[in-house]
Amino acid sequence: MCFKKFNLKKYNEIKNKRRAFTLIELLVVISIIGFLTAIAVYYLNVTKMQGRDANRVANVSTLNKALAIYINEYGDYPSSDGECLSSDSGAGAELISAEAIAFIPVDPVAPLSSPTSVGCTVNGNGQVISCTQSGTISCYCYWYESDSDTYYLNYYLELGSKSGDAGIHTTSPAGEY
Repeated sequence: MCFKKFNLKKYNEIKNKRRAFTLIELLVVISIIGFLTAIAVYYLNVTKMQGRDANRVANVSTLNKALAIYINEYGDYPSSDGECLSSDSGAGAELISAEAIAFIPVDPVAPLSSPTSVGCTVNGNGQVISCTQSGTISCYCYWYESDSDTYYLNYYLELGSKSGDAGIHTTSPAGEY
């Protein structure tokens, strides 16, 4: 009988070679992880935009209710040729002083792709620095116009959702436009 001598050293070298991953296997795993991360980041941003839109719709509903309280108390709406509603603005200050609302809600952070041609100044982070009162809707604030008999409240939605299509929306006592 002929037996070959078992070489333990050579067996361990072969065994150790089999445990390592090849470069192709590593690249495939890294690319899959990168792809899944990109998808997760995208949907995280979409969820943030939907949250801001839901916040905007809730804020507009609050402002509509405050304006309804105001007209019930005083018989007409606070008059305005057009302003970005804030605690310091004419109509905003009137709503607060009439105790129709405790504070004027502010629009959530504007997206980086904010249109700068509609009367607002946007900083590098996409936040509105100032709104002009040029008679047109200001970008990311609640733009209010009234002639005492009715009012128009404009706001912006980033995404199409249950809240409405993306873009500028207008609400009044008659409803949504």
